Amino acid sequence: MRYRPKSAKGIEINEDVASALGLLEQWEEWDGDQYESAFMEEFESLYEVAPERLVTFNDERGGEISGVEGFSDGVTYLLFDKNESGEEWDALLALFEEKDVTLEEGSWSQLM
Repeated sequence: MRYRPKSAKGIEINEDVASALGLLEQWEEWDGDQYESAFMEEFESLYEVAPERLVTFNDERGGEISGVEGFSDGVTYLLFDKNESGEEWDALLALFEEKDVTLEEGSWSQLM
């Protein structure tokens, strides 16, 4: 197994952000569980942009995820493809700005 470099755009997500985005019920269902499909499907249905994954970065030397840059350790993020673009993406960025949600860019190495 080797570490592979990864990068993405993402928003810090918690109960308040999920509520502001109209996804509180799906957030409460997920709440750290490994099955994120209901949250992801509802997000895509509402905003026509497919997130890549929900992840909480726990940067540990020798762990599954290492060398996190741009994202905070121990914080949950909703990640998107770093090359995401288009009308729907632009509309989502405008919504993030309206709701005071910051889009961040980061990278990490993941054990594959």
